[in-house]
Amino acid sequence: IMSRRDSEPHQLNFQYRMHYDICEAVNSLRAALNTYPLETHDSARNKTLTSIGYTWSSGSFPEFEEILDPNNPCVIINTDNLPGKEEVSLGGSKYFAAEARLTAKLAQAFYASYLDQNGRPLLPTILSPYSAQIGVIKGFLPPPLQDSCITIYQAQGREYPCVIISFARKNPEGWIGFLGEPELRAQTYVACSRAMAKLVVLFSFSTFRGYRDYDYLIDNASNALILDAERDWGE
Repeated sequence: IMSRRDSEPHQLNFQYRMHYDICEAVNSLRAALNTYPLETHDSARNKTLTSIGYTWSSGSFPEFEEILDPNNPCVIINTDNLPGKEEVSLGGSKYFAAEARLTAKLAQAFYASYLDQNGRPLLPTILSPYSAQIGVIKGFLPPPLQDSCITIYQAQGREYPCVIISFARKNPEGWIGFLGEPELRAQTYVACSRAMAKLVVLFSFSTFRGYRDYDYLIDNASNALILDAERDWGE
């Protein structure tokens, strides 16, 4: 729409949804899309899970401690070390089982580690551009968490306290399909901008490197915690 307009639209200047560090990651994607950066309103600048009313029980999942820590609002995880590679479902959709398993482990860790002011567990929202990946992730989750696992398309226009994104692609050819197409690239931006206080993004750096959006995300989200997944995280 932006590339085909006949007049200059009024665009958003301030955002009131997400922590500054998450907005920084989103702005790296906006730079890749050749749009100007968003400014974070003071009311959202320090919006962490604990600041919006959740209590964190640290120490329960030592292998994921840094990822769960509310003081790391934006986490990017390189899944190159996970076993296996992407596969194709009968319907043609892509899935990466080891990344799906890690995504489910992280969702369960958030669910078990955070309680709201009424003692209810945090339900992280799990997103993927691929319906097959959503299906595989759901297979690793208990019923309370399955309903919060949806495609990026279904999440458009909504916001969530905690978002985990699994991009699913891992192949030696470095091919990411429609995620690299100009008309559909914005799915990545949409997914990352759904999070209010916690954003966890999983993808294979070796597969996605060389695509401008993901290069910008890795290189320019300077406040993000960037980690390499351990092999056993996906087993």
